[in-house]
Amino acid sequence: MYDRDVKNKTLTFQVSGMLWQRSLVMRDLETKSLWSHLMGKAMDGQLKGTSLDLFPAAMTTWGEWKQRHPNTTLLAMSRSAMRFDKRVWENASRFVYGTTPHVTGKSISVALQHLQKKKIVQTPDGKQHLLFTYSDHGKRVQSFSRMINGKALNFLATENDTMTDQETGSTWNAVTGRCLTGKLKGTHLKRIPGTISYLRAWQIFFPNAKVIP
Repeated sequence: MYDRDVKNKTLTFQVSGMLWQRSLVMRDLETKSLWSHLMGKAMDGQLKGTSLDLFPAAMTTWGEWKQRHPNTTLLAMSRSAMRFDKRVWENASRFVYGTTPHVTGKSISVALQHLQKKKIVQTPDGKQHLLFTYSDHGKRVQSFSRMINGKALNFLATENDTMTDQETGSTWNAVTGRCLTGKLKGTHLKRIPGTISYLRAWQIFFPNAKVIP
């Protein structure tokens, strides 16, 4: 999910109808520049070289989202499919979850299959010490910075989408990044924007990316 405000102008995006490296190409109506949807970067046109800022977002089921946010609003759009089919993740080896270079300094990603098994994966690479977490409920993934008060915390997965940090023994919600009990209760880990992608596409767009493991 991107911020479409660029250089004091709000851009309106549409599908261009073109593909680049077998991947969707967007076009903004204001300048007719062409954008990579995976990189969030203008590849041709007046805004070539400009990158859109990312917002943290979640790909999950409506039931999981509604449970966590009962008063949420919903943007009703025309359907491209009748339902979200979780079977798409059955072959998890085809996917990665990663962060892009203009967010973390370089592309860092984790194999979805590995993350599904481990539930949490952490790395010291990049400007932030990163933490990736996976929840079976909603099949969702999120990423955080492990830095709190200038120090990197180290986490261990526990039960029911929770985790503990080894430094203080505090208990955290692995989906929201909020500390539930312990010395750091009420503290939130900073969300880092990331996205799920086909492994092959990720390797094409970010050839120097590190994939864990």
